[in-house]
Amino acid sequence: MLHPLCEVVQYPQHAAPGTTPLILIHDGGGTSFAYHCLDPLRRPVYAIANPHFHSGAPWPGGIREMAELYVAMVRRTVDSDDFPDNGAARARVLLGGWSFGGMLALEMARLLEGDDDIEVAGLLMVDSTFPLWKDYETANRKFGDMLVDDEDPPRKNVLLARQAMTAAVEMIQSWQLPQWPWQDDRPAEVGVNGYSATVPRVPGGPPPTVLLKATDGVPTKVAGEVSRVDLFRDQRDLGWGKYHPGFIGEVLDVDGHHYGLFDWARLSATTNKIKEACELLEKKPTWNEKRA
Repeated sequence: MLHPLCEVVQYPQHAAPGTTPLILIHDGGGTSFAYHCLDPLRRPVYAIANPHFHSGAPWPGGIREMAELYVAMVRRTVDSDDFPDNGAARARVLLGGWSFGGMLALEMARLLEGDDDIEVAGLLMVDSTFPLWKDYETANRKFGDMLVDDEDPPRKNVLLARQAMTAAVEMIQSWQLPQWPWQDDRPAEVGVNGYSATVPRVPGGPPPTVLLKATDGVPTKVAGEVSRVDLFRDQRDLGWGKYHPGFIGEVLDVDGHHYGLFDWARLSATTNKIKEACELLEKKPTWNEKRA
């Protein structure tokens, strides 16, 4: 089967020399539209949208099945003539995504760990909260829906996005988070092949990971209820310490609430934070850092 290529969001010829390509995975709504709205990041940027968005076809294998397909898309993109050649034996990429997209990026990184052709140099999670929120709902803290002005009737794409979101929530509830051969409970500035010295990672764990964290909670329809994405808002790492201490190597605050990070009024601020995160992830250590 010939898998499709990742979408080109920002072309390599417009990138600063030597920058690591960033591949962004769709959020729970299934589209990559938000990424196409970003200001220039000065690096090659690609995106993956949910290929089942229009059909609503199920993913029997859940998040793992999605990640396997998306890894195949990344492979084909990396092998294409237009993908920037870094001159190394393995192509280096950054993987990331908003919300559900960050979870998919984590699963993809595990599938690519030790790969002969592709090196995941870092992960970027855009307000991706620890996914096992169902285990932490209490009688005194109920999940609520966001307060929005609904169109009547809603547009077709809105209905399709809601359908995709429902499917994403169901997949998250049955997701077995990827396991890693963690070697320690404390992160260290070990990097990946001499890179990423500024973002600590736990030896044996995922690539260095930066989390962009929304500063505000989502407004809900009913007072006292909380959006699922805000259950761990009071924790610096959005609950990911429950996965493994130190998994999140760096947290950058970004103004707004979870669902408003890509609103037109906030796009420039969100772009700047994504740019900062990518620069942290690809920083090469100095000679002294290598020696240490």
